[in-house]
Amino acid sequence: MITAPGGLPLAGHALDLLRRPIEFLTEMRDLGPVVRFRLGPKDAYLVTTPDAVREVLITQLSAFGKGGALIDTAREVVGNGIGTSDGAEHRKNRKMAQPAFHHQRIASYTAAMAGIASQKATSWLPGLRLSMPEEMHALSAAILAKTLITTDVDAPGVLSRALPELVAGIGRRTYLPVKWVHRLPLPVNRRYTTARRALSGLVLDTIAEYRAAPGDRGDLLSMLMTSVDDDGAGMSDAQLHDEILTMMFGGTATSAETLVWLFHVLATHPEISEKVVAEIDDVVGERLVEHADLPALEHTGRVITEALRRYPAIWLTSRYANRATTVAGQDIPAGADVFYSPHLLHHDPRSFSRPEEFDPDRWLPERAAESPRHAYIPFSSGFRKCIGDSFARTEIMVALVAVLQRWRLVQVGEAVPACDTTYRLKKSVMRVERR
Repeated sequence: MITAPGGLPLAGHALDLLRRPIEFLTEMRDLGPVVRFRLGPKDAYLVTTPDAVREVLITQLSAFGKGGALIDTAREVVGNGIGTSDGAEHRKNRKMAQPAFHHQRIASYTAAMAGIASQKATSWLPGLRLSMPEEMHALSAAILAKTLITTDVDAPGVLSRALPELVAGIGRRTYLPVKWVHRLPLPVNRRYTTARRALSGLVLDTIAEYRAAPGDRGDLLSMLMTSVDDDGAGMSDAQLHDEILTMMFGGTATSAETLVWLFHVLATHPEISEKVVAEIDDVVGERLVEHADLPALEHTGRVITEALRRYPAIWLTSRYANRATTVAGQDIPAGADVFYSPHLLHHDPRSFSRPEEFDPDRWLPERAAESPRHAYIPFSSGFRKCIGDSFARTEIMVALVAVLQRWRLVQVGEAVPACDTTYRLKKSVMRVERR
């Protein structure tokens, strides 16, 4: 097996992942289907091809647990919810949470999403300059606060302040695995600790509020509180806490970051924007978008699919080897951290022609079949595929429609990308203009 060149004695390749993550992964892809590198003093492994990823996620599912450096760090924040639990516990958690994401339940959330997104869009004025990361995180937080939990506390404010800080902090703690650095009384560490306490406190207070006045409020937490396992037992407060935090992170990481990228794409690709706007006008017009409208927004759906390919928010994630095994004919020792990268797969020219080009029509049925099955995995794949994928796509579609019904957004200055826990635009300023 080939080992990635370079690396430092104590940090290994951690600085490469922090300073030039995409370039580093691309260099490793060209070395083989499985490449060894060092994360701190420990060996880690990157699987780089669709077939190798399929082995890790599906055909050898029992050999790989939900863990590794990235997941272990996330678990410190969100606990042991559906996104980080493993084995029998994950199967039980997923079965209990599944009804909250049933098609009919997602349909019922659409009206709330549309109302909030419309309210956000109508609050803008012509000529206003928007920081799109701030706006989309605030929008996503408001939607989560309405569909995930319903409380009198300023949940959108807590979410929009705490979640970006925590998401960025998980990446820092993963790719710089020197724990004493993260315990120093630095401003960035203090902000991380404050955000963690605020978010956890919000969730615990909300659970207590729901326990005191039980009933279906039409949100995800209500559904989770009525779910029971095979023995008839419901979720404990600790489990509810972990599940809600997990869903908050998943909702923000995918929806908010993808929306920021999408508006950047539409601003810089006017021909794509014109087709999306024309389709929205034809299908929805000026009314609030409804769940029944979404299948008819075919081109808009392909634009979203392409954005999730070109700019996957979850660009890198990990598993750990439960036992010694082989992947693509390469030996993986027991206990090893094994990484795979949706970004790397989505930009592989062996799977996608002109991968750096934003081309929604590559998802037309006759063309989509040209790519390998596991070359496109923005929500992972197999039994551990993200349970909230339909929720995220619905939120993204609804928000896009609400904004484009009213406004044209013009890119001001240069958009600046960042790649830490998520692949995102850390700076993107847009000017609001009437259509």
